[in-house]
Amino acid sequence: MPPLNKLEDQRQQLIQWIESRAPQGSLRNTVTVVFDGRSDVWGGGAVPSPVQIIFSREESADEKIIRMVEEAAHKKSVVVVTDDRSLQYSVRALGAKVSGVQTFLGQGAPVPVRRPESGKDISKTLEHKITSEFTKIWLEKKKGKKT
Repeated sequence: MPPLNKLEDQRQQLIQWIESRAPQGSLRNTVTVVFDGRSDVWGGGAVPSPVQIIFSREESADEKIIRMVEEAAHKKSVVVVTDDRSLQYSVRALGAKVSGVQTFLGQGAPVPVRRPESGKDISKTLEHKITSEFTKIWLEKKKGKKT
């Protein structure tokens, strides 16, 4: 593969950051990144990824994003990450939510920790949720025995 240029490096870094930090919260929440241009100049699309990458081709990325929001079944569930005011106004008017880039970048969680004993991935957030649920169950069971 030919060496990546600066733009491709930045695109690849963005995709890797999204994959490792999961700023969308749940893995059930899909992430689509829309780049201006054609996919045949992209050097980073060979590896499978949970991030859907779309190239705008004959239209601008902004126009593509607006059209995607227009066609979305659940517009209120769509979050568009951009600092472009014009795009923000357009997608808000369609019912989508907007996040600025810095806000979005601050939402990423650390990469899930691999537990050697189980070999399974679990995020700190999920670990905390499970611990809280078990604590509630265990404490209620203990309270039930005392009465």
